[in-house]
Amino acid sequence: MPLRLKFFLSVVLTLTLVLLMAGFTSNYTTMQAFRNVERRFFQQDMARVQNRLDAELQMLHHYAADWGAWDSMYFFMDRKDRVRFDEMIDSASLRALDVDLLVLFDTNLLPVVAYTVGPEGEEEALPPALLEDLRRQALLLSDRASEGAFDDILITGDGAFLAGISPVLTTYRTGPSRGLLIVGALLQKRLPLMRESLGTQFDILPLSEDAAPERSSEDIRIAPNESGGASVWQARGSAVIRIDSPRTIYEKGRDAVMASYLWILLAGMGILIVVTLLLETFVLARLKRLQTLSDKIAAEGMIEARVPLEGKDEITALSRSYNTLLHTLENLLMDIPDAFFLVDPEGVIVMSNEAARAALKQDDGADLRGRDIAAFLGREKLDFYRKFDEPAEVGAGEGSVFEASLLRLDGALVPVEVHRRRIEYGDRTLLLLLARDLTERKQFEERLAQKAYFDAMTGLPNRHSFVRALNRALNAGDALAVAVMNMDHFKLVNAQVGNLNGDRVLMIIAERIRTLLEPPAQLYRTGGDEFAALIPLAGRTEEIASLMERIRRTVASPCPVGDDSVFPSASIGVVLDIADGMASSEIMDAALHAMARARKNGLGRIAYCRAGDVTANGAGGENILTLQAELHAALDRDEFIPFFQPVYSIASGRLSGFETLSRWKHPQKGILPPAAFIPQAEQTGFVANLDTRMLEHALDAVNTARRLNPQLRLFFSSNASSVFLRSAAAVESVKFFLESTGADPTRFTLEVTE
Repeated sequence: MPLRLKFFLSVVLTLTLVLLMAGFTSNYTTMQAFRNVERRFFQQDMARVQNRLDAELQMLHHYAADWGAWDSMYFFMDRKDRVRFDEMIDSASLRALDVDLLVLFDTNLLPVVAYTVGPEGEEEALPPALLEDLRRQALLLSDRASEGAFDDILITGDGAFLAGISPVLTTYRTGPSRGLLIVGALLQKRLPLMRESLGTQFDILPLSEDAAPERSSEDIRIAPNESGGASVWQARGSAVIRIDSPRTIYEKGRDAVMASYLWILLAGMGILIVVTLLLETFVLARLKRLQTLSDKIAAEGMIEARVPLEGKDEITALSRSYNTLLHTLENLLMDIPDAFFLVDPEGVIVMSNEAARAALKQDDGADLRGRDIAAFLGREKLDFYRKFDEPAEVGAGEGSVFEASLLRLDGALVPVEVHRRRIEYGDRTLLLLLARDLTERKQFEERLAQKAYFDAMTGLPNRHSFVRALNRALNAGDALAVAVMNMDHFKLVNAQVGNLNGDRVLMIIAERIRTLLEPPAQLYRTGGDEFAALIPLAGRTEEIASLMERIRRTVASPCPVGDDSVFPSASIGVVLDIADGMASSEIMDAALHAMARARKNGLGRIAYCRAGDVTANGAGGENILTLQAELHAALDRDEFIPFFQPVYSIASGRLSGFETLSRWKHPQKGILPPAAFIPQAEQTGFVANLDTRMLEHALDAVNTARRLNPQLRLFFSSNASSVFLRSAAAVESVKFFLESTGADPTRFTLEVTE
């Protein structure tokens, strides 16, 4: 069958099928599309209404949350003095804030204050029915308020209110709620203003059994109304919003569907006539000529070849599209951001791109074709790219990616990562090489290596730098002193001023110590609250002692933090003369032993030792690093638990109180008695941290006992070691925990250990 007849029948059949499918599907799909568009507009209208309600409710929410968190409101609920309440909030102020309703219930849901605000700011008593309705709803509102202040639309028999609801708490929102505060605005008064500002006719009705979608689903229910328009519904809490709107989009869509049938028929007839004429007069002969030219381009294998253009018809457009495709392919290859080389089996460059010429610093427009790739990548890399005996899927095999250096025209070497792959180009097998410039990555790796040895917060060299410098000094036999400085009870500092201000304190301490060290002495940050210093000895140990004392006093100087001041201290361990044939780990262990001895003598102390003394006295002993790590990890995991030993009166035989004793709930060894860990804690100075934790448990127990039986006055005691009592932070620690727990200090005893 001739092509003309085939094409004619195909077009006729296609148009017939299109008309039949349009008859069955256009009405449904098009109208569904218009319905969807209409739904989106209705959803936007509903979202604007909901957002406006959000804005109105959010203001009332803020009022309720603010007033409900006043300490004066909280303590007002004790005496319920109405005069005191009017000093906090009066009806005139509520009218200025456009508030129409104020109700305050106590914990028994009895109204303490309840009135509406008149037009002139006067108080108006709530109707009994309205008050009773609000009281019935208050039980459910109280349950919701247990999680904090919220807002809602309250539907009552006398009308509806936009309301903010809040529990009555202290400013810090602690302690039990003492009541429920409702701040409302009459919906009937605000509804006309909202309709006018939004330009939308809507109503807010009680939620009925004919449920509407919740707002959280972002869905709406659309139903026709009596006027021929649509009613749009969406639920909001205990209310439902209804918008009445005309259905203009739906009606226009229905008219458009009918018009589309006529246009489909007319367009189909026109297409049939035009395409048949073009096929008959222009297409067949010229397609043959285009095929001949395409075969010639494929045989040449050069992407810069183009199809000659003649005329201004569809075949010309097809030829132009073909040229565009070739041009796009050429641009795709030429504009690859990495240097691109296509070479033959002998290594001769067949094709390259602009990035390759730029990487080699060649002149603009210079052609690398015919040059040997070895002149740029080096002949030592020939084995990496001359492997034409490998399968075509080179890339998974060995040598598919390698690093090399491109030799530029100016003689400079550029580090590159070369990816190679064998490709079939026409009837030839060529090798594709992509060379990615690694200059920035190499520079980035150098910057990373630099950051690995410096602390980001203080700018000091970090622990890695310290270990490297210490090892260099040991290998060189330099006479140095090592000082390790650990901040005392820095967790309490963080608890008092916060982690951010704690970091500022560390930065201040670091700068103070750094100003006291003269080069070549160097300060390092070796841990969260730990610093270390390498100090040239030069035979003057007296100067080291003087320097350590200055550092101790400087660290102990007050650090301003906002309007307050922090009084830090540091325990310092010093190893004199490290050039005694010890390893760096032994030096660190010796310094930590000295620091632990200093802390055992009290906070903010200095202890000295010589490397040889620690080696002789500490041989075979338990590693203090391991011991400290285990004790601190146990404290962080709350493995030190209190055991409360009862204390009885000898005179009456009655229970008088409890002594808080520490036990270690070891994950492998079970419950350990004090004898199993207190000596080690005293050795490392950790016992002060343990005293602090037991003190906190004892004060919590005081509160628990008072809550369970307020009439039974039991005391609780905890132990305080000499290390804890000698610390500068002892008094502050006891005061801090008394204030934070709110425990009765008359029921607490601090016992000095033996």
